Amino acid sequence: KILGSKVIAFETGDLFSYAAGDATDSYNSEKCELALRQFVFINPDFFVIFDRIISKKPEYRKTWVMHTATEPIVDNNIFYAVQNNGKIFVKTILPENCNFTKIGGQGKQFWNGDRNFPMPAGYSYPDTLQTLGQWRVEISPKDTDKECVFLHLIQACGSETNVMAEAKRIDKKGLTGVSFKYGGKEWEVL
Repeated sequence: KILGSKVIAFETGDLFSYAAGDATDSYNSEKCELALRQFVFINPDFFVIFDRIISKKPEYRKTWVMHTATEPIVDNNIFYAVQNNGKIFVKTILPENCNFTKIGGQGKQFWNGDRNFPMPAGYSYPDTLQTLGQWRVEISPKDTDKECVFLHLIQACGSETNVMAEAKRIDKKGLTGVSFKYGGKEWEVL
């Protein structure tokens, strides 16, 4: 409520949990017309995130950001990071034509614009603590437009997992989504 965001839908069951949030009022009204996120958690390892962004002007940059504790490895439209015994895979389904920028590491943990914003002197944790989000991947569409959608599939797994579940974009009945196979089942989220 303080930031102006609203939960506009929520549903949960044995197989999944779903939430939709409208964060439009959290942004400058002269720049943002819509900031809507739909989030599906599929028990126990998968997350689907669908963001719809509409800006007032096409040239306003739209960026999807994922922070990681360790340096992410980027390979085409998939990246992953390992921390302790866990691994996270992230696959960008949309936009299809996008830029991936990896930022972080010593001296760039809190990089913004053209400089680092380190933790204040005397802060109780060192700025090298992994859980402070040492790295991030920024994903931006190559084309400028007022409207942009971001669709990502995230898989949380053990560090021994070498390959992300196979996933692809699907379009059905005017809806866009992702399908993937895992655990002997085929999942579709539209």
